[in-house]
Amino acid sequence: FLIGIAGTAVARATIGILVRWSDNHGKTFRAAIFGRLLTPVIIAVWGLAIYFIALALATPLQLVTLLGILPVALKVYILLVIAWAALRIVAVTERAYPAHVRATRGALPDPMLVDALGKITRILVVAIIGLMVLRVLNFSIASLLAFGGVAGIAVGFAAQGVTANLFGALVVY
Repeated sequence: FLIGIAGTAVARATIGILVRWSDNHGKTFRAAIFGRLLTPVIIAVWGLAIYFIALALATPLQLVTLLGILPVALKVYILLVIAWAALRIVAVTERAYPAHVRATRGALPDPMLVDALGKITRILVVAIIGLMVLRVLNFSIASLLAFGGVAGIAVGFAAQGVTANLFGALVVY
């Protein structure tokens, strides 16, 4: 229990220092990202504290089943917290990036492009973390990866014209 309290205090202090340092040096975009990481870090610290408490209780009682489940549960939990933190970073980036670009370049980026990149990034985060969770749970992901490769080729051929126009517009921009 003390691990959770101490870890929360250290996380709050460390992230608070990073946010204040970023704000003082004019890095508001970085400060916003650090600020969004505080809650997932605290949740991860408390998950680790609960893991160590369960481990401390299960070891002397020789609860073999619980001792076998705990490492897998911890890995899945940490992966889900990482996914949550990544999605929070994507959300704050989507909101703060246009203001950041306006401050540095003087013009706003295309809002549809920012929205599309945010959606693509969210899909990639969820897909990658989902595959990692399946791998931790000992599911074979080879067939899913093969299906994804075939589906990617099919979508690539179907969207060939759209992709060419998109890259042409990016080159002109």
